[in-house]
Amino acid sequence: MENNDDIIIINTDNLEQAKEGNNLLESRSNIEKAYYQKEGSSNLVVDIAVLAYNRLEKTKFCIESLLKNTSDVDYNLILIDSGSSDGTLEYFKSIQYEKKKVIRITKNMGSSFGVMQPLKFITSEYFVMLTNDTILTKNWLSNMLKCIDSDKSIGMVVPMSSNVSNYQDPFLDFSNLDEMHEKATKFNVSDKRKWHERLRLITIATLYRKTCLDIVGIPGDYGFFHDFSDDDITFRIRRAGYKTVLCKDVWIHHNHNYNALEGKNCESFNKSIEVGRNNFRDKYFGVDAWEDANNFETSMTDMINNHYTEDNIHILGVDVRCGTPILEVKNKLKEFDKYNVKLSAFSEDAKYYVDLKTICEGTVSCNRVDFISEYFDNEQFDYIILGKPINFYGEAMKLLNDMTKLLRTDGQLLIKFRNTYDINTLIAIFGIESYQDEGYPIHWSVDDFVNILNCIGLKVVDMRHELYSINVTTELFIKNMLRMQENCKNIEESFKRIITRDYVLSIEKS
Repeated sequence: MENNDDIIIINTDNLEQAKEGNNLLESRSNIEKAYYQKEGSSNLVVDIAVLAYNRLEKTKFCIESLLKNTSDVDYNLILIDSGSSDGTLEYFKSIQYEKKKVIRITKNMGSSFGVMQPLKFITSEYFVMLTNDTILTKNWLSNMLKCIDSDKSIGMVVPMSSNVSNYQDPFLDFSNLDEMHEKATKFNVSDKRKWHERLRLITIATLYRKTCLDIVGIPGDYGFFHDFSDDDITFRIRRAGYKTVLCKDVWIHHNHNYNALEGKNCESFNKSIEVGRNNFRDKYFGVDAWEDANNFETSMTDMINNHYTEDNIHILGVDVRCGTPILEVKNKLKEFDKYNVKLSAFSEDAKYYVDLKTICEGTVSCNRVDFISEYFDNEQFDYIILGKPINFYGEAMKLLNDMTKLLRTDGQLLIKFRNTYDINTLIAIFGIESYQDEGYPIHWSVDDFVNILNCIGLKVVDMRHELYSINVTTELFIKNMLRMQENCKNIEESFKRIITRDYVLSIEKS
């Protein structure tokens, strides 16, 4: 682009018109190639932006690790000083890297404003946004590029990291930076089985597809100057038709101590969380970024069997909210080298329909669960996952029968059973405090429930306990109460039953 006599000229002489694709993503890919892959150009693979506001020492660690561990990728470096007063600008100027731009923001206007600035200078297919509290490791970017380049529908890729939530932290222990880099080198081995699709991601050292950002806009909605901008960008990207992926074959260090609340006091930190969460629910019509997307159901996914030899698997999720449990089953099967996996979903709550559609290749329907068999009458499933405890349903037996009919002969049904003879009931019996029923209509013991399953042709092949978290004092009190009961022969077993919130059952046809 050049300025000539007050006329802005955009030179497209060396560009070719993009060809129409067979679908939306293919068309976007063709446009991307036409715009950014010009013959005879130096065409950089990726643009990397580093945003810094003070914390000069951390910035130096970040930049030094970037220069050292990104030599295997051709990149353009964009350095943004967001009004620092500690010499950050001078440091940026001193960095010896040929393909760099330095942007100076005179007054810090917040991270969302800083993130906007490098977008004006992106010329490559891919873009990475870094904050100055990241320390990069060997193969960090090349591994993520392999992932995003493997599928044109992937719009965003995030690495594993320290000091981050959302099951994105593998908890690599290290005592110094040398040990950290040694462990990271062993960890960062490219493996497509570890590319896990996710509903939401914490955006640490995030790699974006340029055409994806062209569609969804800046990585942060202006309204999310509080927390939850990470959740927002993930949801926006998925709803634009792209996948959001966690690269579990990449680990970097997030050089940030949340417990110390760096730069924040406790009150403002908690307020930011509360306001951001409410803003998210308002924007997404009641969908909660935590409750509705963080239901990983790890007990269920850990029980997934891998007895299928064919790579053609169909999974049904029933009342799994936005769909994390079935997506995690799909990710688990990918670790077993199963890639041809189709997801379908049924929900009683229509607010989840849009997000379920972003991850499901098969049927997505919303209605009363009584009608589930009508929507999937001609389908059979290898796995069926029930998101709510079975005894929360008024017609639990009908639902069990319907799911049994939809399950293949050698299929696996994963359900929860809410324990109604738990610690809350015990506390109420002893008159310590009243207990309010949570609204489940059926009060079965787990033994009765297992017998019912056997009667309708189902067998429990595995059962696990999801326990209440209690302190030592409460544990001692409960056990003493049990010892006073004449008919209590096994204290430990009785105690375990009492503190079990949910039983998780893996069920197969007899």
